[in-house]
Amino acid sequence: MHGQPRSRLRIDRLVRADLVHLWWAAPPLAVLVLANVLFELTGGGYARIGATLLAADAGAGPESARLAAIAAASLTWGAVTLVYLSIGVATAVAAWRILDARVRGRARRPFLVFAAFATALGFANLALADAFDLPLEAIFRVTLDALRQEPAISDAHAMAAGAIVGLINVLSAVVPALFLAAGAASALPPVAGWSEASLARRALQVRQLTAVAAAFMVAGVLHMGAWTQWASASLGAEAAAVLDVAAMAVTLYWGIAFTLMIASFYVPLAVRLSELARRLMDEAEVPMGERRAWLVDRGLSFEVNRQLPQIAAMAAPLLAGPLSSAIGAGAQAVVVP
Repeated sequence: MHGQPRSRLRIDRLVRADLVHLWWAAPPLAVLVLANVLFELTGGGYARIGATLLAADAGAGPESARLAAIAAASLTWGAVTLVYLSIGVATAVAAWRILDARVRGRARRPFLVFAAFATALGFANLALADAFDLPLEAIFRVTLDALRQEPAISDAHAMAAGAIVGLINVLSAVVPALFLAAGAASALPPVAGWSEASLARRALQVRQLTAVAAAFMVAGVLHMGAWTQWASASLGAEAAAVLDVAAMAVTLYWGIAFTLMIASFYVPLAVRLSELARRLMDEAEVPMGERRAWLVDRGLSFEVNRQLPQIAAMAAPLLAGPLSSAIGAGAQAVVVP
């Protein structure tokens, strides 16, 4: 009827430009599929516990408690792996989008060559660790050996865990390489030169890249902790306590390394952006008394009290080590009171 407001619902056939929006459903669908796959690979111990309890009239005994501890460690590792893989793919996509926004065509080639070189170094490091049984290899080998010797873990379960760790090792080489290339591209000056708007956008981009990288590295430390704690679940109390101490030292070491890596990226860029902001203020002849407010209004203030989110991001991998230990201890406390 004339004058009647049109329905807000679409009833006509969607065009191709509209169908593209179906891709928004792809990420959660991918996470759901990955979650189901990981649960099938890591949740097998739950069925074994149920069968054991049903077969034992007396209920839960020492063997059932041990199986429950192994299953809890397995599912904890599976959950952390889901987080790691999801954040890892998201980090790679974010880094690529930043790289794509800064350089294309022939200008992108040096950054791609650098990313390929950094990835090759990562793979070479993994290969050398495997060939010469270096300490890095022990992080993965100790747990795999424990799984292979544990009767409650099937051969297929142990093989699946090894394959997943292999995929994680691939991501651990590829994602940092893309992150480093995107970070280097973030320092490139705009074609038209620096302006208030371009400098503000670049500062925001650097902060976002720092946050994304921190999330990925935190997930890496948590995964490392969950993986190493899985081995201790099948050991006796004394042996498990010794291995947990060693595992915490490993996660603490890499937490410190990742924190320093993020700081070595963000701090020099923050100094550089601050210098560029001062040049813009000099060119605009901004009075000294107004400069602080000028920087704050444009998101270009790098004073310590305004960098708390970035400081938290830099410290997050360092704090993730104790957090992974707490998660593992909590899971064991639930099943073994």
